Amino acid sequence: MKYMNILKYSMLFPKKEAVLRLNKYDMKKAILYFFILMTVILLPLEINLLLHTNQENQSLYITQVLILYPFFMLLYGLVGITFLSFCGLVFSKPLKRKLKLQFLWKMTIFALTKPIIAAVLAQIFLGSNTINALIIFFLFAVNIIRMIRGYPKSRVGK
Repeated sequence: MKYMNILKYSMLFPKKEAVLRLNKYDMKKAILYFFILMTVILLPLEINLLLHTNQENQSLYITQVLILYPFFMLLYGLVGITFLSFCGLVFSKPLKRKLKLQFLWKMTIFALTKPIIAAVLAQIFLGSNTINALIIFFLFAVNIIRMIRGYPKSRVGK
């Protein structure tokens, strides 16, 4: 039930109430939510890969699709979240927001919910192309910028 609340507030993400509610969740719940989100995304892709396989060397292919592909996707996801969080940290400096990388890392996980759902729907209905990827990245960037701008400015005396 907690993860359904996380999903609900992630869908309302740039709003201040949603950011405050999501900030109360600890890092363990955020990482587990990310793994659940990635599993939901990877499951249709893996089924599609397994259905369109040829009969030669099928056991090795199934092992690659079921074990290696999700592992590397999760690894790339964690590296991507770290990179996007660092970009948010760099962006927060000119806006004079005193944010920490840990906060941005957790909020990046929650901010990725809508773009990931949009990416899966775009993949299903429109296919994969650069324009779709740019639109989805723009959607993510707008969410993060709105979240950073909603955070109070740091005080000069502290």
